[in-house]
Amino acid sequence: MKTFKKVLIYQIVILCFFNMYVHGTSKNNIYTLASENEVQEVTRDAPNYYKKSIEAGDTNAMNNLGIMYMEGQGVKQDYKTAEKYFRQAAEIGNANAMSQLGMMYMEGQGVKQDYKTAEKYFRQAAEIGDTNAMNNLGIMYKKGQGVKQDYKTAEKYFRQAAEIGDTNAMNSLGIMYWKGQGVKQDYKTAEKYFRQAAEIGDTNAMSHLGMMYMEGQGMKQDYKTAEKYFRQAAEIGDTNAMSHLGMMYMEGQGVKQDYKAAEKYFRQAAEIGNANAMNSLGIMYWNGQGVKQDYKTAEKYLRQAAEIGNANAKNNLSIMNKQRHK
Repeated sequence: MKTFKKVLIYQIVILCFFNMYVHGTSKNNIYTLASENEVQEVTRDAPNYYKKSIEAGDTNAMNNLGIMYMEGQGVKQDYKTAEKYFRQAAEIGNANAMSQLGMMYMEGQGVKQDYKTAEKYFRQAAEIGDTNAMNNLGIMYKKGQGVKQDYKTAEKYFRQAAEIGDTNAMNSLGIMYWKGQGVKQDYKTAEKYFRQAAEIGDTNAMSHLGMMYMEGQGMKQDYKTAEKYFRQAAEIGDTNAMSHLGMMYMEGQGVKQDYKAAEKYFRQAAEIGNANAMNSLGIMYWNGQGVKQDYKTAEKYLRQAAEIGNANAKNNLSIMNKQRHK
């Protein structure tokens, strides 16, 4: 592979890894820009490439190698080593690395969960313009994590990040106005922020717009437009959108009822870890909708969903067990 192309793919790969970690996007996005073999070759070579750059003091290389260790891409997953590289870069002023350290302390990844330390790193990064850090500070103030819950301050950080183009922040603002969290409920303003994010390719925003059209919130109920947004998001790997599409086909909302199509979308989402889709698959096998009735398979999916906290699945398991033992 030519050197220039290889360097370009290094940057593509690490950007996609970063988006997978921060935004939850699909790794399939990488393969729209380079072949799978090229990506695999570059992923194997990337650690050595970045280590050479680190020797020259490149803080972006430190941060990128930290992300690779965080994700276990091309190297064995190692939170301690990830933290080491993030810390090196942060000490030299790299805002992305500060934000990554904040995330590690926020989530307790390789370190003891510590909201105060997370806030410190997010604040440092936000002060030098990192929009992910601004968004994460907004989340902390919205949830009261390590700080007193304060919707106004949360909105301030979300707005700052959104004005610089951060789609997560646009989504967060949209949700605040959609749900009336700390602001007066305003579907039109919510739609504005979701639409801004969706136009930049954000799948969460597409899914949210789909929900608004499905429910007729701030606009005329329109299943066709809802399906359009869900399909766009699903094609980029959004599991919530896959689950919503499955439900539309299961219920015949805006589409012809089609249990096979419903099962396909539920299965796609469930295989990527979506608990709602697992629950829906469990119900399909329980009732024999589009599949042969199979209580064992139903219980398997319901249990999987329940184990990752899905309340509906827990309730359905309880009902199913009572019916089976009458």
